[in-house]
Amino acid sequence: MALGVLALVLGLRFSLPSIARLYNDWGYGYRQAGRLTSAVDNLKRAISLNPDYYLAHYNLGLVYEDLLDVKSAQAEYQIAVLGGLDGAYNTWHVCTSCRAIPLRL
Repeated sequence: MALGVLALVLGLRFSLPSIARLYNDWGYGYRQAGRLTSAVDNLKRAISLNPDYYLAHYNLGLVYEDLLDVKSAQAEYQIAVLGGLDGAYNTWHVCTSCRAIPLRL
């Protein structure tokens, strides 16, 4: 019994990155459809399942930028940049609303 529970827990733990990718994809799709609140919810869920999923942080930054929440966008881009996602730095660099706030590396 205990081994079965352990196997179930380990299986669930190892599937979290795949589930996080699904939530990221849904969040991205909601952003494309203009459903920004749903996008935020799904991207936050992706990050809660896999905090090191830097693409989800980047996508959440894009949504926050769409919502004109510059500080939150900055925080998400910074996490993505520090995680090594090159596109996040490029987006940060051209983001006119974020340019006034320095990126802390």
